[in-house]
Amino acid sequence: MFKQLSLKPSYYTSDGDSVESFYNPVLSNAIRYQRVSGYFSAKALASYAKGLIGLAKNGGRFSLIISHDISEEDFEAIRLGYELRREVKEDLLEKLDESLNLNEEVNYMNMAHLIAIGVVDIKIGFIKEGLFHSKFGLCEDAEGNVIYFTGSNNETYAAINNNYEAFDITTSWLASDFDRQKIEKAKSEFNLLWNDNAQDKNIYIKEINEVI
Repeated sequence: MFKQLSLKPSYYTSDGDSVESFYNPVLSNAIRYQRVSGYFSAKALASYAKGLIGLAKNGGRFSLIISHDISEEDFEAIRLGYELRREVKEDLLEKLDESLNLNEEVNYMNMAHLIAIGVVDIKIGFIKEGLFHSKFGLCEDAEGNVIYFTGSNNETYAAINNNYEAFDITTSWLASDFDRQKIEKAKSEFNLLWNDNAQDKNIYIKEINEVI
């Protein structure tokens, strides 16, 4: 669980590998990953494959809201995933109990496949004026512990592996009453967006079939 992890209050890409020090251990112990990201690329998922496999083994789900500024290739992969979801059975998740070699991990991290088996859900955000540019995430474990993070990092391969990025985290079990408000506000904001209830703020969240 999260309390047993060795976490840092801030992560800078210049300090080392945030994948192995944050994404993989946190997601491997999570049952829920909620993320808002201004930019997204499917290659980001392969960067923390081990973490996502752990999330899926835990019966967890990854809910992602991104801007409409994505490549045609990624959009088509998302669309295909939702088409495939109607055709696959939940017993595909049983394959996660097997040991996967490197090639199998890469194949498993195919975004369409993750959507098809119900591990990943993606919605797209629009704003009437300006950019849908917020960047924050919430991770929760089976004991109800929550990690909130926010910073410059988008959910892209470049942000995780190449760019100079930084993000801070707040944990529910270490937070002061003041800092705990950040977690509650982020939860509220994510739910507001996910359910498309932020239209009074001129923000619209659409599912893939609506975007098409």
